[in-house]
Amino acid sequence: MRFAELIQRLREQAGFSQSELASKAGVPMRSIQNWEQGHRLPRPPALLPLAAALGVSIEKLIKSMTDAGQGEPPPAKKTRKRSK
Repeated sequence: MRFAELIQRLREQAGFSQSELASKAGVPMRSIQNWEQGHRLPRPPALLPLAAALGVSIEKLIKSMTDAGQGEPPPAKKTRKRSK
């Protein structure tokens, strides 16, 4: 099952709206929309809170990304330290 389909199915099974899931996972609602529409994949830091909010293992989410040939999740953004 593709990641987009899995996320939507799990969200609906949990009885969450996209807004509720976004709030529980600590991500913008637009991210949930993009993931469910298959436009984007979550970055690694978002996977753990997303899995916890949906009550599934992080492995299940990652497996759905790799099984569908979607590749690995994108790398986490590197933050630059500001010099004073």
